[in-house]
Amino acid sequence: MKLSIDPSLKRNKPLLIAAWGFIIYAIIEITDSIAIMLIALKIIPNIYSTSITLAFTPIQTIVETQPVFLIFMFIAFTGMRITAAIGLMKNRLWGFWVAAMSLIFTILFCLILLPWGFIESFLCMGLLTILIIGKMGSKSLISK
Repeated sequence: MKLSIDPSLKRNKPLLIAAWGFIIYAIIEITDSIAIMLIALKIIPNIYSTSITLAFTPIQTIVETQPVFLIFMFIAFTGMRITAAIGLMKNRLWGFWVAAMSLIFTILFCLILLPWGFIESFLCMGLLTILIIGKMGSKSLISK
């Protein structure tokens, strides 16, 4: 399967930016997923427990002592980002909705990852705004 950019997407700059944003986000998520698997296997040290102090203590404890339980969450978010990137690149409506849902889930999930999740939530809000602008364009709220 060859992943190519739909020609009509090239004319919609906000959606094109959002699509590339999701490709970059998916690459970051893949890296995180690989890292959490290597941490769970004790191949590399737990970089998350030493560099991140979270406000929500139960999550901090899981990050420090049982990172294996985070693998499924990391893989789920990675899958959503990859699916959204493919859908957006192919100019599919389901790609828009998967992208929007994954961003909303991330924004909500970032609340328990404060203070570090603050940065990611703002990036997600920006990407969601660009995605909505690309989808809605110059449509008016009320049609005449």
